[in-house]
Amino acid sequence: MANDLLDAADAAGAPGMALIYVWLRLSTMKQLDWHRGSSYQSKDIAHVQKTIAQRMADKARTGSGPLARQFARMALAGLPRGGGDGDAIRMGILNVMRDNGIREGHRPGIEDHFLEQWHQKLHTNTTPADIAICESYIDFLHSGDGGHFWHSLWERGGLSREALATMDHPITATPMHLPHLIGPMQHYLWILKTTHSGADLDTSLEMAKGALDGGLQWTLYDILNNRNEWWVPGKIVEAREQLQWVWKAPSSRDVLLLDIALDNYLRTLLERTDKGSLGGDDLCELIALSLRNAVIAIDSEDLRQCRDLWDKVREGERWSKGWAMRAHAAAQRLELSLGAYADSLYSLTQPLAEKFGAACGIEAAYIANFGEEVVRGQPIFVLSQLLKFLEPMLRTTAEMASWQVVSQAEASGRVLVLPDLVEVQGKLFEEPTIIIASHVGGMEDIPENVTAVLTASTTDVLSHVAIRARSQKTPALPPLTIPKPKATTKWALQEADFGPGLVGGKSANLAKLRGKVADGVSVPASVALPFGAFERTLKDPSNAAYADAIEGLQKDLAKAGEGVPAALAQLRQLVATGLTAPAALVDEAAAAAEAAGLVWASKWSERAWLSRRARGVKDSDLYMAVLLQQVVPAEYAFVLHTANPVTGALGEVFGEVVVGMGEALVGNHPGRALSFRAEAGQQPQVLSLPSKRLGFFAPAGGALIARSDSNGEDLEAFAGAGLYDSIPLPPLNESTVDYGSSGLFWEGEHLQGMLQELTEVGRSIETAFGGAPQDIEGVWVDGKITVVQSRAQVL
Repeated sequence: MANDLLDAADAAGAPGMALIYVWLRLSTMKQLDWHRGSSYQSKDIAHVQKTIAQRMADKARTGSGPLARQFARMALAGLPRGGGDGDAIRMGILNVMRDNGIREGHRPGIEDHFLEQWHQKLHTNTTPADIAICESYIDFLHSGDGGHFWHSLWERGGLSREALATMDHPITATPMHLPHLIGPMQHYLWILKTTHSGADLDTSLEMAKGALDGGLQWTLYDILNNRNEWWVPGKIVEAREQLQWVWKAPSSRDVLLLDIALDNYLRTLLERTDKGSLGGDDLCELIALSLRNAVIAIDSEDLRQCRDLWDKVREGERWSKGWAMRAHAAAQRLELSLGAYADSLYSLTQPLAEKFGAACGIEAAYIANFGEEVVRGQPIFVLSQLLKFLEPMLRTTAEMASWQVVSQAEASGRVLVLPDLVEVQGKLFEEPTIIIASHVGGMEDIPENVTAVLTASTTDVLSHVAIRARSQKTPALPPLTIPKPKATTKWALQEADFGPGLVGGKSANLAKLRGKVADGVSVPASVALPFGAFERTLKDPSNAAYADAIEGLQKDLAKAGEGVPAALAQLRQLVATGLTAPAALVDEAAAAAEAAGLVWASKWSERAWLSRRARGVKDSDLYMAVLLQQVVPAEYAFVLHTANPVTGALGEVFGEVVVGMGEALVGNHPGRALSFRAEAGQQPQVLSLPSKRLGFFAPAGGALIARSDSNGEDLEAFAGAGLYDSIPLPPLNESTVDYGSSGLFWEGEHLQGMLQELTEVGRSIETAFGGAPQDIEGVWVDGKITVVQSRAQVL
């Protein structure tokens, strides 16, 4: 059946091939006993095995996408090889019995009930389990200990006495000690392996050698003959790099199985290495070797970027402070890529395993950690083990602390340990609480009465979640009073019309900035939908039904207790997709009309609503203007604070810079930004180098961004950073960042000059706003700086 569905699965891409892989893996785990109630000849199963193995090898080469091809390879690794002389399994056991005087049917001879029972199974439903049975039988023939047979059977194949007894053709007898069968059984084991063994190293090489040239054959036999020598890992990678051009060609099942076997054996060699005894240089080289090995089979531009970056880093003068900082950033970048690869496998396999488990009555123990076991079973997993030993060495040399403080305050309270901060969104804590969360994504609101959050997630000091944390240092937050807007009949305002009460702080500050920034620094032209535009849209007759629904949902919110009310998601959906833009709005600001609904909808984001509730702000008091700007296609994006955000030191500029647009930074996407500080009269000092895996880039045809600009943010003592959404249209492009060719990663005159310019811009803008510390966002393109936002920094 799997063979019949293979083309359809491939057409469905990675999810389809994941289904085939999970199905076959559960079968290999003996949880889907497909042979139950069946009867077939050995030659028939050999043919079926050969067919699906060959087709799976073809999918590993030509599948519909990189991950689909990877699932095909993973499935092939667990499949019997198939082919060979399948009928030799049936005839081979008969020949062993007949040639050695064992009773078979009505033929007279030594009566061995074990061989008779196994012979019946081999005739009707031979499986890969027969290899383990044969190997265990040979072990017993050597020792003569009946208990040894059952122990070996468990060790070799995970098969118990009960498992053999419940097969369609049960094997219940203990074998007789017939040592004269050792030789014949060793030959019969080879027959079984020829059909059933997949990625067995010795068998695979014998089966594949006919497709290899003499030089590669010699290398591979040299590896097998010296398989425990120290130089073998490097030779395996060299051999695999040559072998890939063979298995990526048609009709290459046996060569691909050989490649899988070599990959698995390399992992075995690396895992049994005592990593704690290795020095930093040895670990660096093993990481480089493992990355070379990984990209042979895993078609991933992400991992190729990591390989190239690591190769470039390790070529530098090692173990200086600067080199260690760079190597640490490269290691973090690699960790994020490994995590993303692991997440992609887990997210596709675990839900499928759970569905199979529910449908087929599989024990929960086999399903609970299925996806995790898939991830841990990948040869690339060894990289995470190597990094675990190397990173402490790099941190020590780079003089980097194990902890990063983004908000400095004294905290006490009851400790609560969570896997994710999002789990307590909307919770009302009755006593001061310290949360230890494995993951903080950046979009969460910190609940009231939470005095501190400790997390394993990297957190950018100038990300929105960090800024909100610093503005929320006390358990009991004081009520927030927000200014009421002015009325206007205009749907759109030009920059010259941005006045108090008509737009929020973003728009007002941009208007002030123009003419105050230094020569060579740009401020993008902008227009805004003023306060009240959303409320006027609701009053338009075309939106009457939606207005009533929104009013009803807001009443539900007013009665909401602890937790995140379902009405929030309903409100966002209604506002974002349901409202019709009035004709006058379309006439005045056609470009803004599409994005405005999405920005307005963010009034009811979970973090925004929870923040308002904590500060006693009524929904009806919050008005949302929309600032519309042309997206500047950034080479780099930056955020500057002109006072140190952690210590509060005035005159000390602190900045963070990322490749691409600023969404990777303010949204706290995993990994670090380049961070630096510049004390008054001093050169900028780099504190960390970038390691963010993803960057965001403006589409080639250009884009607009609609920025939230409410009357409830950018206020004195309350920044409200990131509570409301900014929406680029069309959406930004997302891609992995290649730091191997990025000037942001490699310290030098170019980088130092850029950081000096950013420092000077920050200080000049602070001066323009009367010396008040500023929170500044902008971009760098071809040596030119554009400031897109400046607001008062909340200390």
